[in-house]
Amino acid sequence: MAYAKAANFLLAGNDGRRMAMWIIAANVAVYILWKVPRFIPMMNANFTHHPLSGKAYTMLTCMFSHQSLIHLGFNCMVLASFAPAVVHHLTLAQTTYPNAELEATPQWHFVAFYVAAGLFASLASHVFTTRITYPRLISKLTAAATSRLKSGAKGNLLATANKSSSSTILPSLGASGAIYAMFTLTALSQPDVQIRLIIPPTPDFPISWGLYGMLIFDTLGILRGWRMMDHVAHLGGAAFGAWYYYYGQRVWAAFRHKIVRIEFKLRGIS
Repeated sequence: MAYAKAANFLLAGNDGRRMAMWIIAANVAVYILWKVPRFIPMMNANFTHHPLSGKAYTMLTCMFSHQSLIHLGFNCMVLASFAPAVVHHLTLAQTTYPNAELEATPQWHFVAFYVAAGLFASLASHVFTTRITYPRLISKLTAAATSRLKSGAKGNLLATANKSSSSTILPSLGASGAIYAMFTLTALSQPDVQIRLIIPPTPDFPISWGLYGMLIFDTLGILRGWRMMDHVAHLGGAAFGAWYYYYGQRVWAAFRHKIVRIEFKLRGIS
């Protein structure tokens, strides 16, 4: 009976829900690996993105990585909730371009959007850290070292480094950037949708209010230096979602058109 209910849930949903389940399965698999002690060094090296590591591929792998069950559960819940709305928008948007090759299914378009959003969010966080946070940290440590030398103070810079802990560069992980992109795209394409919070429980309110609240919260997080979340990645995901709403379908249609033309040439079809 349980298998029948699960199958009915997947078959009754649209392509977005089905693809969301596959992404959630990948997230859960990576989460399980985090719980195996012998794998933790490997997970830290390959499933978190540290801007100073010199690795680029971790900007992709980190978006499927969650160490906390709460973090995993929340992201997966939002992913499953908003994937159908995103797919609905992608399906309707493709009809707005004349002579566009219509997709038999938008599921791979959704996957491309999700992965691209996560990568853009990771890139935004990476650039902010390497271009702003890291130089500021070096500047503080250099100024502290210079001050010690001028004053003739003895000792090393350990105490200074501890005082600069508020600027410590932490590795990033999680799907929140892609989730923000999905939420933003849904808020722009369906502004009349009503949502509610589970914790704390709230009455229904417009999704646009939720979007504004999230943007304000993350902006404050950046300005105040909060470190519990990657606020830059969140805003990067939201920016990608907004960009995709206005321009993404045009880029996707042009890309598909070129791919189809290349395929036709390879097959000798004029």
